[in-house]
Amino acid sequence: MMGTTFQPSATRPRRLHNWRQTPETRIADANSAGLIDRLGVAAFYPVSPEIPNLFHAYVGDPEARTDSQWYSPSGHVYTWRPARSSAPQPRWP
Repeated sequence: MMGTTFQPSATRPRRLHNWRQTPETRIADANSAGLIDRLGVAAFYPVSPEIPNLFHAYVGDPEARTDSQWYSPSGHVYTWRPARSSAPQPRWP
């Protein structure tokens, strides 16, 4: 492909669709997502535009801002985190 330059903006709509960050593809909850199974990795909250995250997949908007309120989309996604194990943790010397 001589003379063709890569344009990241051209891949953004497909990436948002694949990461389920559009109103049409948004997820309802952590169990219905399948996002981590399909992609292999996803953050809970936005850390980089190069990494998919569950928050933007839940709200269906890659521009949405997180919120510190419990009764908000951010608070709802926070409840999806794995529960802490009550098993003793290894102690490092």
